[in-house]
Parts: sequence; C-alpha cells; structure tokens
Amino acid sequence: MAMTTGPHPTGTSGGLFRASDELYDSLGSRSQTHKNFILVSVAAALTGINNAIANALALTYQGNSPHFEVVLRFYLIAFCILMVANESEQVPIIRKSPILYNWVGRGFFYCFLGILGQNLFDVGYDNRYKYNNYYNGYYHPRMPSAEDYCEWYIWANSFVMFSMGIVYIILGGLCMQRQLDNMRTNYQHNKQLGFV
Repeated sequence: MAMTTGPHPTGTSGGLFRASDELYDSLGSRSQTHKNFILVSVAAALTGINNAIANALALTYQGNSPHFEVVLRFYLIAFCILMVANESEQVPIIRKSPILYNWVGRGFFYCFLGILGQNLFDVGYDNRYKYNNYYNGYYHPRMPSAEDYCEWYIWANSFVMFSMGIVYIILGGLCMQRQLDNMRTNYQHNKQLGFV
C-alpha cells in the first residue's frame, strides 16, 4: 500500500480510506472554532431531520384530529426540510434569504418551529385517559403506548429545536457569523494557495 505525505495519520492513499482521507484533510486543516461551527450546523440539520420524522410519524396517529392540525404538521415537516437545506448551504435561493441567512433570524425561526412542535406534540384524543389514571379512587397504572412514545419523541425533538434556535440567537448576537465568514474565506484562500 502506497504511503502519502498528507497529514492523515494512517497514511493510506486510496481505496476504502480515500473518502476518510479527504474528510480528514478538509477538517484537519480547519481551526477548532471552525470545526465547532460545523458541528453546530450538523446538529441543527439532524434536529430538523428528526423533527420531520417525528411529525411524519404523528400523522399516522392523527385519527379524527381537526384538519388544521394535519395541515400544521405538513407545514412543520416542510419547514424542517427547509431547515436541513438551509444548514447544508447547497441551495442558492435559501442563501439569499435574509431571515435564514442571518443567525439571529435563523434562531428565531428555529425557536418558532420548536414552539410549534411543542404545541402539536399531542397526537390523539387521549388526554383524559393519559393524565388521569384514577378511577373510583384507585390508581390504575398503564403501559405507555406507541402513541405515547411518538409524543415523547416529538416533545424531545421540539425542545432540541428550540434549544438550537437559542444557540443561533446567542451566536448571532455575539457576531460569530462574521467570524465564521472570515474563517471560510481564509480557508478557501489557503486552499487555493496549496497550504491545505
């Protein structure tokens, strides 16, 4: 196996390890702060994916729910897909959006999605049975159903979505977006010069 002179510790040059070498080279030459910003973006994208999955699962338990809840879930799923596309930064139309490009606006948007998900976490009409297990003066415990797990999944993902919004508001308020833009510019400049 041929050895390379790159910074990758394994020294492999192709085959199975080629993609990992390229990933290590692209991440290995970035500053730790730049890597942390990438980690926040990946976490936000994963949150959007999980929230879209959770609300798609909730559509299976809707039953006789009002139609506006179903419509709100479809909007929430669409906004979560928009969130993932925004975090991947591959769609040029989204990059030109002043609300989604600015981190403070993005943070408020993610907080709104989290609050909307929190309000829609109940997927059925079982409230009186779920929260009141006392019948005739006796407590009757029950096993959680698949619907309960779906509701917990929606609630947890909505809480994480709201938290990601708070993180973006704080980072935007501290002007970290400008610092990230400078890091990207320096990284691209060093890449063109061959230092990376």
